[in-house]
Amino acid sequence: PGGTDAPLAVDEGFYSTPVIDGDEGKGRTGQTQCEAGSFCVNGIKQECDTGEHPKAGQVECDECAAGTYEKDRACVDCEPTSYCPEGSTKEELCPATTYCETPATSVPCSPGFKCPEGSTAQVKCDPGYVSKAKAASCTPCDKGEFAFNNECTPCDPGDVALAEGAPVCIPCRKGYFCPTATAEVECPDATKYCPGGTDAPLDVDDGFYSTPVIDGDDGKGRVGQTQCEAGSYCA
Repeated sequence: PGGTDAPLAVDEGFYSTPVIDGDEGKGRTGQTQCEAGSFCVNGIKQECDTGEHPKAGQVECDECAAGTYEKDRACVDCEPTSYCPEGSTKEELCPATTYCETPATSVPCSPGFKCPEGSTAQVKCDPGYVSKAKAASCTPCDKGEFAFNNECTPCDPGDVALAEGAPVCIPCRKGYFCPTATAEVECPDATKYCPGGTDAPLDVDDGFYSTPVIDGDDGKGRVGQTQCEAGSYCA
């Protein structure tokens, strides 16, 4: 600065001035505190790398902590639906197949749950749907199946699931039989009846007739049987 019998050491967090390109640091007369976004060691100012910010005292730089990102040489908190690991230079939505309870953590989605992009919690699959670990979405069970313990399970004989993603299998309707878990077939004729919940039509017993009897129905779709009344016979 002048008027001294020895050069003065530059304080920590300061750099010597004036700074002139190519002066090799010689002939400097003062010191200036390090500005935000830079750090100062041994009187020399250096810029922090992208994703870093100055430490207290501005003598070195640190990466931005998890849950924050670097913006204009400062660390800024991330939004709740974002994921910002340590050293982030921008905030991004929590990745699909994971959920972020905080912007600092990303957790893989569990089986039976879905985690679309930006999830802060995992969401249980709807009835009739299943998923593996790390799934962004759930998958419907095929026709003829239902979801049980996160597995697609075939319907029992006589039950059906006529659409994908059925939450449960249901008994075959009265007047129909279900040869497979994906098909309902009308009871064929008066020699058979279909009470519901069967995979094949039942034979009418000797001495009985199938019901209900409706004029012009050709005997189809019958659901039960009744014993022949006195004065009639059944064949």
